Amino acid sequence: MGSRLLALRLVPPEVFERLLRDLRLQYPEARITAVAGGEAGAADDVIDWRALRGLGLVRKLRELRPDLVVVAHGRDHYATRAYWKAALLALASGARARSFCEEGDLRRSHGFLAGAGRALWQVAQEFCVAAIGLLVFGPLLLMAALTDLTEALAGRAGRSRGREKTR
Repeated sequence: MGSRLLALRLVPPEVFERLLRDLRLQYPEARITAVAGGEAGAADDVIDWRALRGLGLVRKLRELRPDLVVVAHGRDHYATRAYWKAALLALASGARARSFCEEGDLRRSHGFLAGAGRALWQVAQEFCVAAIGLLVFGPLLLMAALTDLTEALAGRAGRSRGREKTR
């Protein structure tokens, strides 16, 4: 009997179809099951992830006993919940091997730890941009707030002095 492959879709349908065709060429005897939110023509079976939730989906994937799980994701998915849900499904499926394919390209596949490293790198970059923004704009915002506070206090003091003069 051939291998059992499981493909998880986080990419547009046309990209996923190309990945499924590439998997079919690489593993001609394999039975391919796609987990997608709709049809996947090049797959033997399709599991609509919208029909099963949480543990029901995990149970279904474990029943398949896949040899390989392929997660097709976008280049910018590393810091999204969808990517990490797919990663957890890939781990929970009990598959012997997992491959994460950036842009649904088998040639650009990597392991789970590489994806985690890329996610951490992306978060670190965003943190650095935020820190630089705070360093540049923080003093300006602080000065604007101090100016508003000073004006507000001076306005109150001027109003109370004006009342004393009229008495």
